[in-house]
Amino acid sequence: MRTGLHGQLEYTTGPMTVYAGGGFSLLTGQSVASNNRTEANAGLSYSILKSPGSSLTVSADLTYLAYQKNLSNFIFGQGGYFSPQSYAGINLPIDYRAKIGDLSYHLGATLGYATWHSRSSALFPNDHAYQSALLSASTADPSIATSYPGQSRSGVTGGLRADLDYAITPTWHIGATASYDRTADWNEARGLFYIKQSLQPWRFNNLLLLLRRVFGFRFGTWPRARAAFRAARVRSRIILRGSTRLFSTLCLILLDKSTISKTKINQGLHSSGLPWQQSRRQAY
Repeated sequence: MRTGLHGQLEYTTGPMTVYAGGGFSLLTGQSVASNNRTEANAGLSYSILKSPGSSLTVSADLTYLAYQKNLSNFIFGQGGYFSPQSYAGINLPIDYRAKIGDLSYHLGATLGYATWHSRSSALFPNDHAYQSALLSASTADPSIATSYPGQSRSGVTGGLRADLDYAITPTWHIGATASYDRTADWNEARGLFYIKQSLQPWRFNNLLLLLRRVFGFRFGTWPRARAAFRAARVRSRIILRGSTRLFSTLCLILLDKSTISKTKINQGLHSSGLPWQQSRRQAY
């Protein structure tokens, strides 16, 4: 789990935006060594094309990040994620965004160059007993490896991204994203489909609009549908109150009959001349 804080400052003048920021985060998990990450970034973006329905932006980004430990290997105690002790890169992204009615989409591509350095990492960073036993065995047999070697590399980086979003109602959206990134000595592909609702006060009109668009329901005019909904709610309350009163009346009648029957039994038992407790046992 990654927990951290990131801040960024931006300044916009005309079609150009300049920004700089930085952050710090902690990485923790079960059966894996903890780690921390420091990051900083700066850059600028320029809008080549900007219209009410579309925009085309080019940018230049400088990125620096550093992890306390190298936990990039896949073994018990390692994290299996790219965690260099220093990483510096420059990226040149280009992004195109457009909106057609309720449909919005984004296409982006990035090309850059990066250099990074990773220190050697213990074979068992989260288990000192195993690591000590391994070090002891390596003194007798130098061919036994006790750590993963570090590395320093440089190379071309890049990525592709596509986003699609459709507004079913002003508050309900469905969409999908897909991306591919290659940097350092790893590459990553992601895909996501989502349904989301914005945090706004719920309105009855939004429910009717959602049902109309998804299922094709036709309600006529909104005031008539709202009035029908309120009338149905009032009728349900009247029926519920009537049922509650009828149930209460029946309970009172049954209770009254039960009281009369019990009084008659008690009078009969007292008139028999037997002690009360003995007569009660015989009666029941």
